[in-house]
Amino acid sequence: MDFRHEDRTGHNVTRQDKNALHIALHVTQKCVTHLLLSCVTHQLNNLISVDLLIFTLKIVKSRLLFLASLLNETVKIRTEMEKQFVDVIYDRRKLAAKRGNGYVEVRVYLGRNERKYFPMGMAAPDEWEALASSEAVTQLLHKCKKIVTAMEVLGEEMTMENFNLHYFGEDALKKEEENKAKEPDNSKKNFITYMELTLEG
Repeated sequence: MDFRHEDRTGHNVTRQDKNALHIALHVTQKCVTHLLLSCVTHQLNNLISVDLLIFTLKIVKSRLLFLASLLNETVKIRTEMEKQFVDVIYDRRKLAAKRGNGYVEVRVYLGRNERKYFPMGMAAPDEWEALASSEAVTQLLHKCKKIVTAMEVLGEEMTMENFNLHYFGEDALKKEEENKAKEPDNSKKNFITYMELTLEG
């Protein structure tokens, strides 16, 4: 089961990804620095011509651009892989430090502005994984994952509106909209009552 702490940016690049990118950049930087120093030293000692030095610098530039595009593509692929997922997160609202308990939630992530949270209860930091492994959470995870997979197979737009259609059913959503439409608008009455009380005062 996939347990995560949601970060503030909504990004889901793992620590291993970040470490790999940092190592690649560090190694590249050392190699380029060594190469440039070697070229400059040889040029100063008249061992290579200025033209050869310029040619070498052009090659270094092209390799750096290639590496940058490669790293960018790697992050892009990783982001695409993580675009839609369903997981369990803990203490999204940062309450555990203050209250001793945080919320355990099932998160459905379809995009930066397309996410939904199902609160499953509260637990202490050393107990939340037990709640996250409960049958209720496992069943909800399975249901949400099936819906996301079905949306992908059907080629549907990854929106919460479409997800809710699958999750609640079209009839249930229609009833909810009808009930909202039937609710009386009390805003005008409340304003009149407020004005009457103000004038009486």
